[in-house]
Amino acid sequence: MAIYFQNTLVRTADFLKTSKRYSSSQSLSRAKKKGHIALKNVGSLVFAPGTAQQTAELYSVASWEGLRVIDAEKLPGGLTAINRIGKAIGVGEATIIEWGLFNRLDLYWVAGTFFANLLQAQSIAAASKK
Repeated sequence: MAIYFQNTLVRTADFLKTSKRYSSSQSLSRAKKKGHIALKNVGSLVFAPGTAQQTAELYSVASWEGLRVIDAEKLPGGLTAINRIGKAIGVGEATIIEWGLFNRLDLYWVAGTFFANLLQAQSIAAASKK
């Protein structure tokens, strides 16, 4: 259990700001339906493909060196943003990140947002309340 970083996905809003090909979220959605772009859902958020350099510039990452980088295809299903997890189990986001830092929970950083598995977080929270 650890913290993993995804360096090739960009929030669709940020993608629209930096891309000259698409003018709105509707045009991006149409491109997805036609198969011109592969958007990725993580939790309830949608991300567009980018490059590691583009992602680093957008989210102020100095270097990917030394970080556990994971491919977009290897992101597990069932991920939830940690702010939603915190509300669901009654703990703060800092506590959930602490669990990831101390290898109690897998955390995934995607375009500036941390995600985790809700069921794992619930079991950790239940065990810590005992």
